[in-house]
Amino acid sequence: MTEGAFQGIKVVEFGHFLLVPIATAIMADLGADVIKVENPRGGEPARFPIPVENVSPPADIPLLWFHQFNRGKRSLALDVNKKEGRELLYELVEKADVFATNFDPRFVDRAEADYDTLSKINPGLIYCQCTGAEHCHAEVHAGGEGCREPGRGSHPGLHLEVRERNIG
Repeated sequence: MTEGAFQGIKVVEFGHFLLVPIATAIMADLGADVIKVENPRGGEPARFPIPVENVSPPADIPLLWFHQFNRGKRSLALDVNKKEGRELLYELVEKADVFATNFDPRFVDRAEADYDTLSKINPGLIYCQCTGAEHCHAEVHAGGEGCREPGRGSHPGLHLEVRERNIG
């Protein structure tokens, strides 16, 4: 952990691949204490190299991404599908300033890591949820399939939702 503008800020990262890991890596660069929550059955998919052909010299791009975008963080493997894993996540959230996720909103809801649940545990929590497309985000919460529907583009936009601290 380095000193900087985010010194003393505690961040729980509940994300994968690029969007949230990049954001929280920058927070770590600025001094935040970032704890990355990973799946105990393998962790972040980018941890594992996938050789890229026709590149000289051969490169393991996902592995490079993992190291680049997870620098300065601590990590913890939790199975949030189990009550014990969720309870440990809630202990982290109780002491956190920021919670950041880019998992599918349906998974976040099933894992009971949604804003309504976590803000009851920590009313001062800044909750940041990022999804790949604003219109997909709304449809997913309405019970639809969002961008999984045929004919939908995979990157039509970016939806970032930040719920601010409840200061009473």
